[in-house]
Amino acid sequence: MLKFRKVYNLKIVLLFIAGVFFLNSSLYAIDLPKNTNLRVPLSTSQTQNRLEKALGQINEKTPIADLTSNRDFVNRINIVFEGEEDNLLKEVSSSIQTWIESVSVVDLENILSDILKNTVSLTDLTGEIKIEFYEKGAHKNVYRVTFYSTYGMKFPIIVALKEELGIGRIQQNETEDLKWLSTKKRKGLGLTPVYGASFKTKNGKTIYLEEFIEGETARKLEQKGELTRDIKRAIIKTIAEIGIMLGNNFPKDVNYGNFVIDRYTNRVVMVDIGNKRFSLPQAIRRKHYDSMHHDSMIAFLLGIFVNYAEKDDNAFIIEAFFEGADNVEAFLQKNNIKRVRKDKTMMQTKEEIIEFLEESVGYLSNVSIAQKEHLIRQKLLSDNPYLYEYFKRNNMNKVEQEEFVEAQLAKVEKALKETLGHRVSRSAFSKGIETRLNKLENQKRLNRGL
Repeated sequence: MLKFRKVYNLKIVLLFIAGVFFLNSSLYAIDLPKNTNLRVPLSTSQTQNRLEKALGQINEKTPIADLTSNRDFVNRINIVFEGEEDNLLKEVSSSIQTWIESVSVVDLENILSDILKNTVSLTDLTGEIKIEFYEKGAHKNVYRVTFYSTYGMKFPIIVALKEELGIGRIQQNETEDLKWLSTKKRKGLGLTPVYGASFKTKNGKTIYLEEFIEGETARKLEQKGELTRDIKRAIIKTIAEIGIMLGNNFPKDVNYGNFVIDRYTNRVVMVDIGNKRFSLPQAIRRKHYDSMHHDSMIAFLLGIFVNYAEKDDNAFIIEAFFEGADNVEAFLQKNNIKRVRKDKTMMQTKEEIIEFLEESVGYLSNVSIAQKEHLIRQKLLSDNPYLYEYFKRNNMNKVEQEEFVEAQLAKVEKALKETLGHRVSRSAFSKGIETRLNKLENQKRLNRGL
């Protein structure tokens, strides 16, 4: 028969109670006195895991330290305005503060570090944030927002406020393209500002954050008479590289104001890629069922020539496309990237570009005067916002517009013929182009029964 040992069993019960109390104190972070033998430091991995699990309903991925640090930074925030204060500036200010309060410290530090290309810790920021109007774009207001460090450094970023309500599919495409070009593998090309984040204001407008590129726009250089042929060539290479990286989908709005020459690197950055694209694959596909594909091809080339053509010798514009393709191919090989966007290989991209240029020069060479006049009046002048902005800036009437466009088309045709002819060997990309063109010509002869 078992004997009931009162003292022994009492010890067991007390140990059990102590164990339960220890577990509860760890789980709920009860602040036990330091001199108790039951206190377990919260820094142990087991206790930290339990705490994070218990607070999972607040934020599944936010560490405990983030919550405290973020509150500390938010409490330090002091937003000041530079220049005239208006309702839009207040809207941007309140939206930025609300957004900062809504993100975790880890996310905020990562976003700022990506945009600034420098490691940023919230503990190193004073909390002062200066917001100033920077410039007005076609469909957005741009502000410079500067964070200040405790050791005297300034961290400027760009905040763009879209004028349209909601985000919409078109705006979403623009954001997705920026995100794609800003990934760690691809941002080394430096074609666009690094994308950081986007969010909405209380009024439903979209705000997005991106890298601030310090330098002058091509428009300012043009106004000062300093927009040289070399800079124009670099701009067109940037347009080509962006389009090629996006799977031969090129930004349509290529006016001077959308390009900044980086003061520190001299690289040309397209600071606003817009939401409209000239889709080369789509234009090529259309040729099988309608003749309108030529119109979109010519309109795209014309938009570039209107802005960047010179009085004579404009083959450099087409050559810049080839050089852009060279740069992209070299970058992909160096970084072991197999495909551009739309899951397209570089070989497929090259073939599309060659076909695009060959189709364009063939169309301009063979089209009748009546067809060309129809193209100018009905297709290029009637509904082309990019040409309209150019005409508006230069105060052109209808007759001047038609004459101007006709002259530019002649430049496009001449440049295409020169580039696809004897001058094509200037670019590494052109290796094999002559063979490709010869094959196309032989195929045409066979089709004609020659």
